[in-house]
Amino acid sequence: MCHDSLSWGLDPHAVAADPRVPLLTAPSDELIGVAAHEHAALVAADGRRIEAAKLYVIAFSLSWQGRRFESGTRASDVLMSAALTDISARRPPRDARVYAVVHEKNLCSLAVLRRFGLTEEMSRPAESYRRVISPALSSVRP
Repeated sequence: MCHDSLSWGLDPHAVAADPRVPLLTAPSDELIGVAAHEHAALVAADGRRIEAAKLYVIAFSLSWQGRRFESGTRASDVLMSAALTDISARRPPRDARVYAVVHEKNLCSLAVLRRFGLTEEMSRPAESYRRVISPALSSVRP
């Protein structure tokens, strides 16, 4: 499974989507978490094209789920902030919106997304999944 996920980011046919897989590690090189995102375009109901970045995953090792750093900062906020910084630093720049698809019962993930401004609901890709999107990325920060 992990190999397939990494293959997605390394696939030569994926160059146009600019897939990225930032990692969050401890000073000991222990993996804390991983994020994955790529450029995407959405089509609004009126046919307008909306440039965006799709967050595929923000995930943590079992030992880091729900934890905070010594400073009190949530590990999830650090990784999400790093992912958003990576999105905004792409060249050419992405002044895009960010969206994610999350199961409606995944309350922890929905809370992280809400803290970072991904609050606007779009059409649901499936009955129990929510697609949430941010306003313009420049205004997305906790």
